[in-house]
Amino acid sequence: MNETLELANSLNRGEQKLITQVLKQEGKNQLYSVFLIINRGGSLIDICSELGKSKQQSAVLLHQLKENILTKLTQNRQYNTVENELRNAINEIEFLKDRFLYEQSLKRIKTLKPKLLKHERFQYLQEILMIEVEIYSFLLTEKAFQHKLQLIINEYENLNRKSELFKKYKIRFYNDLTGLYSGKKPEPLSDQFGVSPAENISGYYFYLRSLLIQKLTDRKYDESKHTAKKVIELIETHSHEFDKNPFQKMDVYFMAALSYLLSDQRDEFNHAYKEVLSTPINHSNLKSKIQERLHFLNWLGASLGKKDNFNYNIAIQEFQLIRKTISTEYEQRIIEQIANYFIEQEIYHKARKWNQIILNKPITEKFSHRALLRQILIAIKEEDFDLIRVITARLVSKTELINKFPLQISNDLKKLRIGQEINPNTLNSVIHFWKYPME
Repeated sequence: MNETLELANSLNRGEQKLITQVLKQEGKNQLYSVFLIINRGGSLIDICSELGKSKQQSAVLLHQLKENILTKLTQNRQYNTVENELRNAINEIEFLKDRFLYEQSLKRIKTLKPKLLKHERFQYLQEILMIEVEIYSFLLTEKAFQHKLQLIINEYENLNRKSELFKKYKIRFYNDLTGLYSGKKPEPLSDQFGVSPAENISGYYFYLRSLLIQKLTDRKYDESKHTAKKVIELIETHSHEFDKNPFQKMDVYFMAALSYLLSDQRDEFNHAYKEVLSTPINHSNLKSKIQERLHFLNWLGASLGKKDNFNYNIAIQEFQLIRKTISTEYEQRIIEQIANYFIEQEIYHKARKWNQIILNKPITEKFSHRALLRQILIAIKEEDFDLIRVITARLVSKTELINKFPLQISNDLKKLRIGQEINPNTLNSVIHFWKYPME
């Protein structure tokens, strides 16, 4: 999709109204007309047709419209973010410094520093310190400057430690997140943050999120619920940092709901689930992120046997309605849980049908491997020994593939190939790892 169309379709009604008014007031009639066509669901072809423009001319108008939308929304105070406010303040200080208005610069620095500390913008603070070095090198005597410079160096190094700690745990969190749905265990993480959380709240936030992932992947569900509670307390205590980022806030409640579901904390699960459900929806992309997580929780709960009065026919109908709007990865995660649910309910023909969807087009190797093992598990349940031998023979013959499975799984596949029995829960430890931990 065209970048301008994507941007325009992400705007809420208030933003659409603002852009419409601004374009009209500024007399940008062509851009105004293009914006109206897009808001009606029009495409590049519609713009060409209605305005009598060539594709190239329409593409230029779309580019101009995109730049206007970005400029107006980022400059408009209603949509200003903390990040923009702080960045603009630094730009103003730079401007004053470049005009040799050093006293005014220092006065603004004195006001800005507490705000930067409050929001833990360590790199911005380091940038401010470098501006101070330039100013004091001009204002102070050599001896006074040397003393001031040493104080600034000490402050810079302290900020650098805080910044590195924040980046360490932020990168760690996103790396650990990739293993959450595959059962892959992250590197061990200490139960102690290392410094006072109050000194580095942003770092502590990502540390707790990584710790929660570790507890979940280690299947320590009773411990995970305590970590989930700490993360929720943190974002609710520092809501000013999260209210402007509804996706991140929603994702915290989703992870907490996952933890509470697995640790049988029904009241806490219901609270976290409602928070995900009540996330303010600013654009369609966020709506799809919410829907995919809610459907995943519903089907996981059903496959774990933790959903009372679950009607799978209604749940499937609801899933089909949103299926094309969600990410492919979450689509396959949900389909996995649908297949797992039908295995648990011993409705094997339906399990096979849904599992086949992943077998036909797996988006990653992990999905493909789990689908193959699920196919074997269904055959075991149905006592289709011929199919078991055919599948396992194909797998065992591919050394590179068989070596990608855990050793216990590889050994069991070799046993199945020659007609020996195995404990199905070994396969389940990969297929349905939330319910059947690896022994």
